[in-house]
Amino acid sequence: MPRLRTRSVVAAAVAVTALTASAVWYAVTRTDEAVLDAALAARLDAHVTPLIERRMSEEWTSRPHLMACAVRPVGVDPELATTFAEVTTVYVWASCETLMTEPGGTVVPVAVHLGPPVRFDVPSDADWGTGRVTGMFPDRLHDALLTGEHPDGLPAELKARKRELS
Repeated sequence: MPRLRTRSVVAAAVAVTALTASAVWYAVTRTDEAVLDAALAARLDAHVTPLIERRMSEEWTSRPHLMACAVRPVGVDPELATTFAEVTTVYVWASCETLMTEPGGTVVPVAVHLGPPVRFDVPSDADWGTGRVTGMFPDRLHDALLTGEHPDGLPAELKARKRELS
């Protein structure tokens, strides 16, 4: 009987260890957001970049200036959209600079509601200060857009876009 009890204890310990390892692996590797298909992300980028540039050009400071922007789509609504036609809103990081000898710029998350009409949610300083910014973006994207760093490569992409528009 002691030998059977020892085997049972060992089997239970192995099962608990396997379950714990599985839970840790899931917690470490899971993501709360759907990853955009590369082809869809490229199509969205090409579509929303000129829209964001126009919007930012019209509203940058008190005097409008032509802006160049590098845009990186982070998510969409509906969350599980797989084609451009299904997308109603694109959530992006936008890095924009004026096309002047003394450039000014911003790096900001933007919600582009494809409409019609096209609408934008671009957080202001007041939105960040009051917490209103959290209502502009789905909870599932808060880490990527509100608490995380902006995506790598945006400065180089912005430099290339400025050359393209100059």
